Parts: sequence; structure tokens; C-alpha cells
Amino acid sequence: MMTLIKSGLSFRAQLHKIGDIMTIENIMKKYKIENIMKKYDSMTIDKFKDYLFVDVGDIDDVDIIVGFIKANDETKIQEYSDMICNDSGYKGIFLDGNQYIISNDKNEVHIIDTVAAEFAKNSLIEMVFEIDEFIFLIRHKKEYMEWFKQNTKCILFDDTPH
Repeated sequence: MMTLIKSGLSFRAQLHKIGDIMTIENIMKKYKIENIMKKYDSMTIDKFKDYLFVDVGDIDDVDIIVGFIKANDETKIQEYSDMICNDSGYKGIFLDGNQYIISNDKNEVHIIDTVAAEFAKNSLIEMVFEIDEFIFLIRHKKEYMEWFKQNTKCILFDDTPH
């Protein structure tokens, strides 16, 4: 266990294996992910992991999503017309994905699970994130997935002996 102090913030990072190399930058990313995700319940945390897995592939996808979120409505229509979901039934301009549609207003990003909206009862349908936090999370997908694996109990990632 080691304690790092940077800009008045103190936090602990646990090295999980001998030989792990954890840079200050990686530790700060994990710390920021942890602080962002403290705001959300376990359903949102799991659903966001699913969104990243299903709809956010490589850096090209990230750049398209970030560009869309940062664009004004006119630019969205002009530059993303072939990727806009026209029949969502929701107010706003939505970028179409595999399972999720995404839009934003003011400082929030709205992610809607279209499969859950159509078929699932008692399921989380919409997630809302602050724009800056959302962009940070999708730009650090790998680190989020590692954080998720380390901080949630999931059969898919559970590698403990039974």
C-alpha cells in the first residue's frame, strides 16, 4: 500500500501484483474514475459498462461521440446526419449506436438503452452524466473497465476460485 499526496489530495493505491507498474498518471485516472462513479448507483455503473462495451469501440468511435456531444444542433444535423436516430420518440437530436442512443443538453449527456426501453420492465433505461465526466470516462474506457472489474462483483469478471 502506498499513499500519494498531490495538490492537497491524499489517497491510497494498492498494488495488486508484484511487478505492477503504476504511474502517477494511472493512479490519478483511477482516482478520478472512482470519484465520478461514487455519484451513481450500482445499476448505472453496470449499465455504463455495458454501454462502453456495446457502443464504444475504438478511438474513432470515441472521437465521433465526443464530436457529436460538443457540437451544436446545426452541426449535429450537418455532420452526423447519417448517424442520427430519427425515430427515437425522445426530444432532441440523438446519435444512434448499436443498442444505445445518446444526446446532450446544456451540461448533461443522456444515454438511452433502446432495447431496455422497448422490451425490459423494471430496468434502467436512461443514464445522465455531466459532459466533462462522460468525456473523461469514454476517453478512458480501458481504465474504467479495469476499475469496474476491481470494484464490482460480476460473474463475468469473477476470477476467484469457487
